[in-house]
Amino acid sequence: FQTIPIKLEKKFFEEMNKITKKFIWLNKKPRIKLQALQDIKSRGGMSLPSWKLYYRSAVLIWTKEWINLNNRRILSLEGHDLQKGWHAFLWKPKLKKTAVLSQIPNQR
Repeated sequence: FQTIPIKLEKKFFEEMNKITKKFIWLNKKPRIKLQALQDIKSRGGMSLPSWKLYYRSAVLIWTKEWINLNNRRILSLEGHDLQKGWHAFLWKPKLKKTAVLSQIPNQR
């Protein structure tokens, strides 16, 4: 989930849950609900992975890194503009065209 930051649809997680159930129950009818199996062991679950929860946490960890700006490796990876901080762009004046777009001729 961390490699490519894309929005995954609900159908993707439903398919992952279906594959997990098929693997556990060997293509037979499930005897225990998947939510019960995904619950923590102290509450009687089996601590199976909740794919949607893993996805959300993977997205949130990157958001936290971008906001805090503590990791220098991420800053150099993402570009020099992040050295200022994301909040610096809130007050940046809005330009009509960026430098890249101004080189492209208008096509009408």
